Amino acid sequence: GSQGLPALVSLTNLTPPEVKKSLLTLIQHEIVITNAEPEKSKSKDGTASKPQLRMTYELDKHMIRLRGRFALYIQHVKNKFGSEAELIVSSLCQHGKTTYNQLIELCNKQMQLEGNKTAPTAEQWTEIFQQVVAGHHVKRASTLTSERKAVGSSNLNIYNTKKKTSKSDGKRKRKMGDDEDDDGKNKKRKVDENQST
Repeated sequence: GSQGLPALVSLTNLTPPEVKKSLLTLIQHEIVITNAEPEKSKSKDGTASKPQLRMTYELDKHMIRLRGRFALYIQHVKNKFGSEAELIVSSLCQHGKTTYNQLIELCNKQMQLEGNKTAPTAEQWTEIFQQVVAGHHVKRASTLTSERKAVGSSNLNIYNTKKKTSKSDGKRKRKMGDDEDDDGKNKKRKVDENQST
């Protein structure tokens, strides 16, 4: 069930920073869901004070089950869009939510490790990514900034991803998500897309 940070610390016998880092990783891969619950409190004079929000964390069993289907999903994307699209999706499955620029950097590094000397250009990567998005295999992601706030560790820099943008900055974010029914059809994965070029 849903647990707060103090309960998780006591149940796991980990230090609070270790629990926070673990939660961030699990949230990054959407294995843990955060919930804000109002917590009633009284001020020192006995009157009701402004309600505080208590963050709770819960496993997303559906996403855990989907992880076993990643290989099938990656193969489907490869068959439909090609090996570069496969690399995009496999990087997302491995690293969870990431910005578009970081995703392409991961893909280029993987191509170098595999010995491919001719990586797609920035324009080609954008075209491939847009095909995957148009095929509804990628959608908008929640922000790591809000996830850090949910864990109470906005100063932890274990991920170098800027996720949330205001409407005025002109950037769009995308993520892989699960749009899959219980039969495993039409699965989507998540990625942030930073389209400022």
